Formats: sequence, structure tokens, C-alpha cells
Amino acid sequence: MAFISIVIADYLKRPSSTSLIFVLVIAPIAGLAGLQIGNTWFGKRKEVRAWTAGVAYLVALSGFAGLQGILIGSVIGLVTLSIGSSMGDGSRRTFSELFDIMFRAAFPVGFAVASMAAITTLSYSKGEGAYVLMALLLLVSAYEAGDFIVGSGANNAIEGPISGVFSLLVVAFALFLIPPAAFVSSTIFILLAFLAAICCPVGQMLGSGLLPNSLAWAPALRRLDSYIVTAPVWLLVLYLLNL
Repeated sequence: MAFISIVIADYLKRPSSTSLIFVLVIAPIAGLAGLQIGNTWFGKRKEVRAWTAGVAYLVALSGFAGLQGILIGSVIGLVTLSIGSSMGDGSRRTFSELFDIMFRAAFPVGFAVASMAAITTLSYSKGEGAYVLMALLLLVSAYEAGDFIVGSGANNAIEGPISGVFSLLVVAFALFLIPPAAFVSSTIFILLAFLAAICCPVGQMLGSGLLPNSLAWAPALRRLDSYIVTAPVWLLVLYLLNL
């Protein structure tokens, strides 16, 4: 779906609309992830999960307006979570405990999607941000494919991520030979690919840490966990490099 949103924006010859089309397609996945994570924590008071779902969607949607949009969306999200936390969840959790859980359920997934969208809004000396985002999607998708294919039949938790990193590096080599125009030098792409190889498994571990236990049911989170660290790191590096 992410690739479809980019292709649509390119077909319409409106690069500036890429971020908006992207979040309209992908933000619901962040909202669903927030819903599912909230459900694992608030099984007896499932109405509380509406707060986490709504904030995850809101933060994800804010990415269409770039860094300023993310800042505004994050502030609104924090205020909303504060209101939701003050209402309680029918348990003995304190305000700070409840806010911590709701924040973990909503912000990481929402911020991941927002960061991906914001990457397309940065200014590049040549090329379009949509193709930088496409490179990110290709690298992370390669990692997840390798991790799933090998990891699903592995006897330990290491083989999957190692295979995922290897698959990512294979795709990175192909993109190194024919890099998207927005990457002004091969050095920059090598740096970003190296960071993706590190951040993808870290994001998966962080994603498991957002749940009460690693086996909790949250498939939408598993679609985004590799981006939780990778996408914000790419956004920060690209912003600092000012391509």
C-alpha cells in the first residue's frame, strides 16, 4: 500500500501530495496498532484503547505537514493522552503509570509513520523525497522478508534478524549501483543503509517492549516495528545533512 501511495502521487505529477496520500493510506495501520497494543493492556476496559488508537492515528497523520506538523501533532497527542489518563482505566494504576502505558501504545507507531511521511517533505538538491522513502521501504521490506523466511523456522531468536540484515544489504547493494536521484552521493546512501541494518532489529525489540509480553497479539504493530527506530533516524539524518 505504501508503494501504491507513492506511485499515485508520481502519476498525478504532484510530488507535494506524496506525504498526504501516504499518511491517508498508512495512518490507519498506526491507529490499528495503537488499538491492538491498547487492547493487550486494557483487556477489561477496552474502551480505554480508543485513546491510544486515536492518538496513534493523529500523530501518524501529522507527518504530512513535515517536521512542524509532527511537532504540533505530538503536542496535541500528549494533551489528549493526559486527558485520557486522568479519566483512569478502572484499575489501581496511577496517572503516571497509565500515561506511560498509553504513550507506549500510541506514540512509537504513530511517530514511525509520521517520520516516513515527513521524509518526503524535506528539500533535496535534486530528485524527490518520494524516492528516498521508496528506498527506505525497499530496505526494510527486504529485512522483514529475510527475517520472516528464516526466523519462522529457526530454533533461536538470532537467525531471523541476521538473515534479515543480509537481505537488506543485498538490496542496499542493488540500490548503491542505481541510487535514487535524491541521494547526492553514494556515501550518504551507504550511511543510511548501515543505519537501517542496525535500527530494524532494534525496532523489533522495542516493539516487543511495548507489549505486556512479547507473545501478545498485535499484528499491526509487527507491520510497523522495523520502522519504529529506522524511520525517525533516517528523518533526523536527512534533516541534518540538508540534502
